[in-house]
Amino acid sequence: DETMVKEKRFKDWVHAETGMEVLKAQHPEFEVWSQGIHARAGVACADCHMPYKRDGAQKIAEHWVRSPLLAANRACAACHPNSDEELKARVEAIQDRHFALMSRAGQAAVDMIDAIVAVRGPYDEKARPAAEAKAKETLAANADVVKLPKEEQEKKLAAEVKANLLGAWRAVVEKDAALKELEELQRAAQWRLDFVAAENSMGFHAPQEAARILAESIDLSRKAQV
Repeated sequence: DETMVKEKRFKDWVHAETGMEVLKAQHPEFEVWSQGIHARAGVACADCHMPYKRDGAQKIAEHWVRSPLLAANRACAACHPNSDEELKARVEAIQDRHFALMSRAGQAAVDMIDAIVAVRGPYDEKARPAAEAKAKETLAANADVVKLPKEEQEKKLAAEVKANLLGAWRAVVEKDAALKELEELQRAAQWRLDFVAAENSMGFHAPQEAARILAESIDLSRKAQV
């Protein structure tokens, strides 16, 4: 939130329906792993994802980086004296519970988005006549657009109207404290959900931390919905 780009707070994208500025988490595996039991035990990524194997008389690290479950006897058994079946069952139980919680967070996010869209609707309808008039004026002044087939012109017009509506909505959001609060809630809820969803262990790297983050996401989404 403190990162500024051209004197404006950084955003990754603008949500197509709500018009709110949000963020995109990108591969936070290290950050999540660092909060888990394996990190605290001093287990590094390569220990599980590139386990040792024998090549003749040599002991070398596997260079095919993949899920430890595909070679549980080498990836896990060095620390866990259990059968492959039990180890896989433990992992799958964690991942199944995590998936269920992530799905609930996703549903909460959808409900939040629908609620914000309902709030935005009346503002768009009020701004639509001016947005359409401005779009027609802009495109009429563009000689290249005028030469396009009618179907292409209509697409350009629809896109221009959409952009104008977004601009009008953003101006309202920046001035209205209640709408700005909605944006902050969506930004925070979306970030937490995406942070966990973009991490590729399905919660296994740090189950308790992943659950904590998803719980916050659900809470923030429901607050926005209310």
